[in-house]
Amino acid sequence: RMPDMFGSCSEFLRHKSTMFPPSFLDQIGVPYVKGIQEPGEYIITFPAAYHAGFNIGFNVAEATNFAFRSWLPAGLAARHCTCISDSVRLDLLPLIRAMDDFADENSEDETDVAEE
Repeated sequence: RMPDMFGSCSEFLRHKSTMFPPSFLDQIGVPYVKGIQEPGEYIITFPAAYHAGFNIGFNVAEATNFAFRSWLPAGLAARHCTCISDSVRLDLLPLIRAMDDFADENSEDETDVAEE
C-alpha cells in the first residue's frame, strides 16, 4: 500500500513510477487539474507541484526546465531521492552565482545614467 512506499524513500514520487488515478484523488480530497496538450502549446508546472503525463498516440516530446529567480527558494529547499544512485540532483549555487554575475554585468551603472 501507499504508506509503505514512503518507508523506503521519502522522495518516492521522484521515481516517476507512481501514478494515482483521479478517482483515488477524489476519494481523499486532493484537488487536481487535468489537461490535454495540443500541438504548439506549453504546459507550465509550478514549484513543488507534482505532475505526470503519458502519451496516447505517436508523438515527439521535449521537456525544458526553466525557473524564474522567485523559484530559487523552492529549488534550494527541494530534497532528492537518496535510494537511487543516479537520481537527478541540481546544485543551484553555481546557477545563483552565474545569475548574479550576469545581472552585475548587464545592469547600468547609476553614475553613467546620471551623467547622460
